Amino acid sequence: MNQIGYVALLVGAVMSAYSVIALSVGAVRHYPELIKSGRTAAWSVVGLVSLGVICVQYALLTSDFSLRYVVEVSSREMEWWYKVGAMWGGQEGSLLLWSLILAICMAFLLVQTRKMQPRELAPWIIVAMSSGTAFFLVMCTVVVNVFQPMAIVPADGKGLNPLLQNPGMMIHPPVLYMGYVSTIAAFGFGFAALASGRLDNSWVRLARRWILVSWVFLTLGNFLGGQWAYVTLGWGGYWAWDPVENAAIMPWFINTALLHSAMIQQRRGQFKVWNLSLAIIAYALSLFGTFLTRSGVLSSVHAFGESTLGPYFMVWIGLILIIGFGLLFMRLPELKSDNKLDGLISRETSFLLNNILFFLAVIFMLWGTLSPLVSQITTGVKTEVKAGYFVQTVAPVLMAIVFLMGIGPLIAWRRATLESLSRSFWIPASMAFAGSAILYGLGMRNVVGILGFAITIFTATTVGLDYFKGIRARRRHTNGKILPAVSSLVKRNRPRYGGLLVHLGIVIIMVVILASTIFKVSIIQVGDTRYSIDETRGVTANIGETMVIKGFHEYKITLDRIDAIGTPLKMRFQAHMSVLKDGKPQEPLAPAAELYTASQQANTVVFIRVDPLEDLYISMPLQAIDTRRDASGNPILTDGKPVITGAAFQLWVNPLMMWSWLGLLVTIIGLLIAIWPEPAPVHQLAAQKARVPGKETEPVGV
Repeated sequence: MNQIGYVALLVGAVMSAYSVIALSVGAVRHYPELIKSGRTAAWSVVGLVSLGVICVQYALLTSDFSLRYVVEVSSREMEWWYKVGAMWGGQEGSLLLWSLILAICMAFLLVQTRKMQPRELAPWIIVAMSSGTAFFLVMCTVVVNVFQPMAIVPADGKGLNPLLQNPGMMIHPPVLYMGYVSTIAAFGFGFAALASGRLDNSWVRLARRWILVSWVFLTLGNFLGGQWAYVTLGWGGYWAWDPVENAAIMPWFINTALLHSAMIQQRRGQFKVWNLSLAIIAYALSLFGTFLTRSGVLSSVHAFGESTLGPYFMVWIGLILIIGFGLLFMRLPELKSDNKLDGLISRETSFLLNNILFFLAVIFMLWGTLSPLVSQITTGVKTEVKAGYFVQTVAPVLMAIVFLMGIGPLIAWRRATLESLSRSFWIPASMAFAGSAILYGLGMRNVVGILGFAITIFTATTVGLDYFKGIRARRRHTNGKILPAVSSLVKRNRPRYGGLLVHLGIVIIMVVILASTIFKVSIIQVGDTRYSIDETRGVTANIGETMVIKGFHEYKITLDRIDAIGTPLKMRFQAHMSVLKDGKPQEPLAPAAELYTASQQANTVVFIRVDPLEDLYISMPLQAIDTRRDASGNPILTDGKPVITGAAFQLWVNPLMMWSWLGLLVTIIGLLIAIWPEPAPVHQLAAQKARVPGKETEPVGV
């Protein structure tokens, strides 16, 4: 099976390269048979990559330790589902996962482009997909080999990294990779437009759903990544401005900008150069994130460590940028806008400002991420950027974006007046001011926090007012019934009202971020002593001692005992803690720490007590467990286990965390409404059937 898998991937790389050549020559020379051959080769790649993945999964599930990769990421004691997920738990397998998702996307595009109009775009789209597939298959077969055999077959493997033995491991990486990989589709449509010279709005219309697909998966991937970090890493937060985290969010920013500006090109024929540039940059940034994860040039808890892959990725990213922007520069004379901005105050202008802010946020994040590398090259000393840099630069830009989210949808196209703006925004502005006054009256003195909450109130109110006015108007046609009015309103303009829900979901997540940042509690009292803890410093409690922490509720937590439990896979230190919440007994708390026997790696098992108002978050690092020792400093054992006297704990109260899931749900519902296809009228279907093949000038397809 291993030889079959390796040959399948190697042949897949060759067929991908052939597909690129055949389709390119066929498109330039107008050879239909060569184009057909290139498409057939692309279909074969889909099957070959799938076969390679099946072989890797078979090796993992059967614990075939004749493969080095299986030894590195799996062990006999691991649950079968973690063995499945182990395919993307290491460097070689994650490259194979990228290749698989590329192949799946290519299969969808092969179907979409089969009868797509305009026809001249189709070959170049598959050229972009096949070239990417060829690169990643070469990476996981020639540069690093996922099927590399072991000289001496061990009895067992090292097992998956303990941090990855989490349910999030099964979901987060594939979802985020889908977001990364699908950016190549929008790039492919843009590349096809530039290569073929078909520079009207066709590529944007056809790429719209792919842009949305990428946006959805990047949104889910980043959200789930934050949740995974929150429940796994034990430092009480969900976003640390880590280089790999930044690299994952930057394509999301660019894709969001592209999603908005593509609407302008479709409606007004503007931003043509800008949209093509964003499509190129989004794909390049997705590759850049993969480069950071695998190059080892920057330290990150999410990275695979040092490897030889960095230079290859840099060359590939360079080629993408050179080819993409080279073609764009050549086509500049043909990319004139159909219309100009008619007024300074208009929806087009607000979208332009929105795009500029998204791009500015990416610039700030990119500089903060790469500045340690730049400083090492220029001065020989790697200067790490603190999280405060990102808070001071990116956070104000994000608040401005949320503010524009409230303004943009209510401004008229082409030109608006100050009088119309005042009519539209006096209620949201009044609500924002009132909310700020209430927060100040309640004792809040954080200026940034008050401003942030005021912006979220403003934007949420604009969404609510828009729905309220629309529903009120539609109730006249539904005998005053609300639900039919809502349904009728949404059906009449799905993109608008779905988009407003997406904005509302983002606002809810923004409120959670503000609350969990500003009102996070890190003051713990033990006896008469108060401690302030952070990500690196906890508070020590001995058996029988009580810790007190106050948020919306008061928690009194008593450490009853810590048990040492040994298994062949790991040693687990399980804490048992009784708790009073506002004086009332609650279910016991059970944070833990683990030491995996084979790899000698430690893992913190975080315990989170969820409440609608706040999360009580507790972690117990392995190195912070205290044991009774003899005069020589050696642990005293009872029944072969250490006698534990106490431990250092990190406790936080994080407000409103559970509401982030509501924000995500509202966002996804809004997006589904926005992209839900409209049923085609009967006369339109008849007209489509009557069309003569080859005569269409507008894009047809998914």
